[in-house]
Amino acid sequence: MQAFQYYVSTAFWANEQSKAGSRISANKGLDIANVKDPINKLSVSILQDPDAISRFDASDLMPAAVGSGAMWSQLTAWLTGQDDAATLEAIQAAWPAN
Repeated sequence: MQAFQYYVSTAFWANEQSKAGSRISANKGLDIANVKDPINKLSVSILQDPDAISRFDASDLMPAAVGSGAMWSQLTAWLTGQDDAATLEAIQAAWPAN
């Protein structure tokens, strides 16, 4: 298993996957010339940029049922007209009891 984990962490793997058009990687050994799609090229350039800043929001620290579940769906509903109180109540109700 360790050999496989090592292999999929190599620049060779990242480049072969990108040549096939199926993946991008933050691997610094990935040659951006191997990335076909312009959106993926932009993603790789951002991932490889040492000056790029990654930011996280509060939902990244929340339980999945809240951050990527209720919060996402309820804020989407709020943007399309759901009232504030119903949105906040549904998000709050998604929190685990413990």
